[in-house]
Amino acid sequence: MTDNELLEKSALEAIRSAADRLKVDPVRFARFLQNGRIADILTVLGREEAIAAHRTEMASLTQRYVEFLEEEMRLCQEQVRSAGSRSSE
Repeated sequence: MTDNELLEKSALEAIRSAADRLKVDPVRFARFLQNGRIADILTVLGREEAIAAHRTEMASLTQRYVEFLEEEMRLCQEQVRSAGSRSSE
């Protein structure tokens, strides 16, 4: 297995595992973390001085994450309702 293949496999497993624990769609979660967002989160979580220096960015990032989770919950509720209406037919 090449380094790239190992990296892709490891990244895929990490995203799927995290998405499963968070009970969110793995593809949507991966898209949420793109463009350096995962590095932003880990940087701030790893250093207190980074939290102070990037408080506004972190608040914005936190808000976008909450919005992502709310959308996931809404989609999940729609799926449950849809499945319920199909079973009652």
